[in-house]
Amino acid sequence: MIVLFRRDLRLADNPALYNARHGQVIPLYVFDESLTPENPRTASEWWQIQSLLALSSALNDLGVSLILRQGPYAKTIADLASSIGVEYVAWNEGIFPEEKAQDDALKHLLMERGIHYRIYAANYLTPFQEIMTQQKTPYHLFTPFFSQIRSLLTEQGIPPLLPAPSALRGFGVIPSKGLKSWTDATIQAISPHLASNWKPGEVAQQKIWQNFLTQHLEQYHDSRDIYQPKNSSQLSAALHFGEISIRQMLHDLLERYPLFKGDKAVPSGVQHFFRELIWREFSAYLLYHFPFLTEHPADNAFTFFPWRHAAKALKAWQEGETGYPIVDAGMRQLKTMGWIPNRIRMIVASFLVKDLLISWTDGAHWFLNHLVDADLANNSVSWQWIAGTGFDHAPFVRIFNPVTQSHKFDPDGQYIKTWLPVLSKLPLSLVHAPWQAPSDVLASFGVFLGDNYPYRIVRHDQARARALKAYTALKNASSTSP
Repeated sequence: MIVLFRRDLRLADNPALYNARHGQVIPLYVFDESLTPENPRTASEWWQIQSLLALSSALNDLGVSLILRQGPYAKTIADLASSIGVEYVAWNEGIFPEEKAQDDALKHLLMERGIHYRIYAANYLTPFQEIMTQQKTPYHLFTPFFSQIRSLLTEQGIPPLLPAPSALRGFGVIPSKGLKSWTDATIQAISPHLASNWKPGEVAQQKIWQNFLTQHLEQYHDSRDIYQPKNSSQLSAALHFGEISIRQMLHDLLERYPLFKGDKAVPSGVQHFFRELIWREFSAYLLYHFPFLTEHPADNAFTFFPWRHAAKALKAWQEGETGYPIVDAGMRQLKTMGWIPNRIRMIVASFLVKDLLISWTDGAHWFLNHLVDADLANNSVSWQWIAGTGFDHAPFVRIFNPVTQSHKFDPDGQYIKTWLPVLSKLPLSLVHAPWQAPSDVLASFGVFLGDNYPYRIVRHDQARARALKAYTALKNASSTSP
């Protein structure tokens, strides 16, 4: 049996692999032609290859080899299945639009060739096609969706976890592309710091999860200091690539906390983390039912919003050269680490969409290229949330003041000084808004606006007024249209 891997790069709680364990197993990963693995272009592709290296090693320990192929997804798999005469192909269901298209094409080809297939649910908690409102329509808002999921989990429980196989029987020698050809030097060309900050793979991420669960979870949202790593699990990439299943996370949570037996008995940090897990579920659910959310606003009125096509301003935002330290620190961390804290994601996103009046799609595309946890659903739905264009969103008129946010969430200036060392000698009174000081004062601390640190590319008060004016015009036009 061919067992396909995609965003389920793990041995434990992997239904497709578990249910094939008694027969001959051919583990297969197919790089679609849209990905060139010899020259990865994004931080998430770097993570993917590192995770595949870890998976390949783990499968070798069980007695089988991970087969790697590159080409059109469905045809590559069907051709291999036909050539070696396998009876079944098994895989875990795809949720994202491209994955669903791959699954449909593969099912069609396999049926044409008389090859059986088995599909399992693996990376989410519930079948999305079964979670509906009383009107039999998909949920649009998170709160009722959260209540429904919570009720279902309370009533039905979480399916038992499936153990990793202790050994597997292989099929024989099958030609495969070699992961060893993708050297660290080539892969790290995206950012030389990725390897020093992250350890992809099931074993490493399981250790990180257990450490977070036992040491930091209860304080998950107590501190507003974004500088502290403990304020995030940093497991979003592991969830995206399926190195850990969400079902395992919930099993582990329920072993320690009575999540479904009364919130008062559960620390607030645990409750907050649980809601974040279900927000991830909700994002995938929305994309499953509304695949247009990657490029088009859920609120049709925003189709006509006067977004600016400002290449210079967009480039300044991308490179962390806006002149607003909290924004620039976040964008530079993103390019270096492939990750930024959730609060910083909101600040930099609000700045792009509202201060610069540049479309959320430009920001979403940049994030997809630079985040190690570049999850299509989370990314699209969260950008629409901050932009005010989504089904469930923050109001457009909620416009973050980057200086106020900086004081509030980086009160000691540690985050800014870490990612903007040119500002590291500034006193706390100036680090959040250096333009407020005379040039001679800044020079005494080694800061020269327009030279080693940029002038502000926009004044927030003026940008806010411009954004509100554009939004008011849009609403007035929408209210008068037939």
